Amino acid sequence: RLAGLARERRTRFVVAAMEKIVRSGPDIDTAWDPAIVDGYLDELADLRVPGGPDDRTVPGLIERVFAKTSNQETRLRCLACLARLSSPSSREMLGRLMERPDVSNSLRSAAELLQANGPAELPEIPSLDAPSAASFRGK
Repeated sequence: RLAGLARERRTRFVVAAMEKIVRSGPDIDTAWDPAIVDGYLDELADLRVPGGPDDRTVPGLIERVFAKTSNQETRLRCLACLARLSSPSSREMLGRLMERPDVSNSLRSAAELLQANGPAELPEIPSLDAPSAASFRGK
C-alpha cells in the first residue's frame, strides 16, 4: 500500500512537471534541457498503470510535449512512452501523432518499429532528414 502511494505521489509530481514544461511557451527546446524532458517521459512511462485514473490525461500531455518540440530524440521518446503505456488511449494518440504532417519519415519508421517490436529499446534515428521510410535502418 505504501509503495502504491509513493508511486501515485511521484506520478503526480512528474505530471505536474510535464504540465509546467508544456506551459512554458511555444517551443520547449529553448526553455528546457532535452535530457530533463526525456527523463520525465521515461519516468512517466515507468510509473503509469494503463487504465488508471489519468489514463486519458497522460497521452494528451505527451502529445502536447510532442507538438512543442522539434528535437527528434524527444519526439521519439514521446512515441516510445505512448507505446510503453499500452492503453487504448495511448495507442490512439500514437496513431494520431503518426498522421501529423510534421513527422519525419525516419520518425514514422521508428514508430512502426516500436509498435511492431515493443518499446523495450529505442530504435536509432540515423538521419533527421531522411527522404523516405526506406532509408531508415533500426536495430
